[in-house]
Amino acid sequence: MKLRSSAIWLVLAALALVAAACDNGEPGNTTEGTGQSPQTTEQVTDGTAGEVTTTTTTTPPSEVRSDLSVRSVFEPTDFNYVENATAVIREILVYNVIEPLLEGFEDGTFEPLLADSYEVSDDGREYEFTVRDAVFHDGRPVTADDVIYSLELNRSSPLGAVSGPLAPVESIEKVDEDTVKVNLSVPSQRFLSSIAGHSGLVIPQDSGDDLGTAPVGTGPFTFGEWQAGVDLTLERFGDYWGDAPALERVTWAFIPDETAAFNALLSGDIDAIGQVAGDGLERLDSIDEEGFRVVSVPAPGIRFAVLNGGDERFADERIRQAIGHAIDREPIIDGAVSGFGEATCVFANPPNVLWSSDYCPYPYEPDRARELLAEASAEGLSLEITGLTIGTFPLTTEVLAAQLADVGFSIDVRPVDPPTWLEDVPGGNYEFTHIGGSEPFDAFVCPGSFAHDCVEEVDRLLTEADAAVDTQEWADLRREAIELHAERGYVIPLYTFPTLSVLPEGLVGEKDYSHAVEFDLRDLRWEG
Repeated sequence: MKLRSSAIWLVLAALALVAAACDNGEPGNTTEGTGQSPQTTEQVTDGTAGEVTTTTTTTPPSEVRSDLSVRSVFEPTDFNYVENATAVIREILVYNVIEPLLEGFEDGTFEPLLADSYEVSDDGREYEFTVRDAVFHDGRPVTADDVIYSLELNRSSPLGAVSGPLAPVESIEKVDEDTVKVNLSVPSQRFLSSIAGHSGLVIPQDSGDDLGTAPVGTGPFTFGEWQAGVDLTLERFGDYWGDAPALERVTWAFIPDETAAFNALLSGDIDAIGQVAGDGLERLDSIDEEGFRVVSVPAPGIRFAVLNGGDERFADERIRQAIGHAIDREPIIDGAVSGFGEATCVFANPPNVLWSSDYCPYPYEPDRARELLAEASAEGLSLEITGLTIGTFPLTTEVLAAQLADVGFSIDVRPVDPPTWLEDVPGGNYEFTHIGGSEPFDAFVCPGSFAHDCVEEVDRLLTEADAAVDTQEWADLRREAIELHAERGYVIPLYTFPTLSVLPEGLVGEKDYSHAVEFDLRDLRWEG
């Protein structure tokens, strides 16, 4: 299958819900949406005493809805998370359809999920996982062989975000039918976290070929009917090993236009809007007046610009530095995402706050940018911006183009749709682009992902950090790595952004954090 960039940002989906409520104000009629049950008054004549008594009976409330429709901004070409980096795949599948061995929590701790238990050796190099008594959606029981198959498949992924955390794995051994031992060459901070994400997802043995169109897992929902270009349906799994979710059916509607999505939400055609990241940002200030609420969840989202390391013109660091000094982040944040982002010059996306840094090697200094271009005899240098045509990308392209032209670059803009971006950019068919990612900084280790810029010192620092036992040493080494990478100037961080969802008052149970870019359906429910 075609290798897709591990750094593409494809907008996360979330949920919103329209609470149906009507009350005609007449006594004795059903009042829906108030949390109260309707009452009726009945007169009964006692045949013996001749007395008339009045009794009040309560009518059972109408059945709480168990279906939900969710809008997603982008439809993936397939659902093979091993080879396709599209974020919406993980958003839909992780925890809902396919489960990892462990579950990660907001405080950085981990607990068994598909694993019933796990043990770590004192030196941090040996992990033993005991498989839970569970069955896959196709009825097969989960065994150690399935875990071994899945981890080996994930290790072979061309996506650095999937296979990278498993690089320290030396061997995976079957202890017995329910136990797997993983041996690492060195202790690894990333390994445990990744096992609670898509690097630790478990599917049936020999089912990898079906991942694209019919993924099978052990989660509370099965992968149902996928109507390409329309929607995808998830169905509640009756033999789920854990607590059954309240929702029986969840439909993900693929609506790329955010204005159309909001109109569909307000008209009742859909129950929910995914992450708001485009035209809908301007409507967030007033959406609560329509009976909705805006939920902001810290997420590992970061928007960044990238220069093609394979382009010889950028070998002159003065040109890279001129581009860095030409960029003013605040107008991009205000114009493209209505002020919801936070400017950053280094690749430290939340919740990786332990190694955050306010270092900015190339602050906005347009005069310095002009000086650098003159020193490099590059005034009027032609630069083509390959910009996506969805979400907030066109506005960001427009601002970047104006800023770069202001300091002396000759700018051309090449608008492309997501499939074209995925076809061209990972292979190096671009000069300058910008994208948003939920991937960790580690995705840019040599050969540098689609930036095609390999920095061996950065790799060394990240390797040392990963093997560090002390948390502060781990954070300090990673901070040094991201600052060094920022100085290179091939990858230019712009701002971080949260997951912004529009939810109605009638929906409860959403998570207030994200570990694996998931949208967790397990506890979502309609209020009665």
